[in-house]
Amino acid sequence: AKFILKLVGEISDVELKTLEFLSEHHDDHEIIDTDKPSPEKEAMTSKERSTESLQELASFEKVGRDYLKLNSIELKRYLDTVREYQKKESLVAQIVDVADKLDGLGEALHEIRCGNIGFFDGYQYYRNHRLQNFESYPFWDNLKKNPKIGFEIGRAHV
Repeated sequence: AKFILKLVGEISDVELKTLEFLSEHHDDHEIIDTDKPSPEKEAMTSKERSTESLQELASFEKVGRDYLKLNSIELKRYLDTVREYQKKESLVAQIVDVADKLDGLGEALHEIRCGNIGFFDGYQYYRNHRLQNFESYPFWDNLKKNPKIGFEIGRAHV
């Protein structure tokens, strides 16, 4: 996420701390809920997504309270920050979202290159569908074309 941030531009110290925090904690709810694949999430109805979001938030709260042992003020800040991530409206949340998906693509490519073709369908899904969801992020076009990336994202080949 910090690499993407450097390519995108400057942010405040508060935003940087939020980016670092979300990079480490955006999937904390999976301790309770497990990870649902993106295709499964994207196939949900609006009502199902809303219910899923509330369930994730309840799991974040449990993790914050029971595992991270946050006091009430820290827990409120923690939950406010993960709500920000769930909405994906801020630059910081969008950068962490992109970094998370690119990390997943990298993991899938690693598995495929090591001979584990079971990851190929997931890789294809992300490459062909999930990356297109970032088109609404204002920095996405510039990021895709940045020469420091080494290739145009979405046009990589296995």
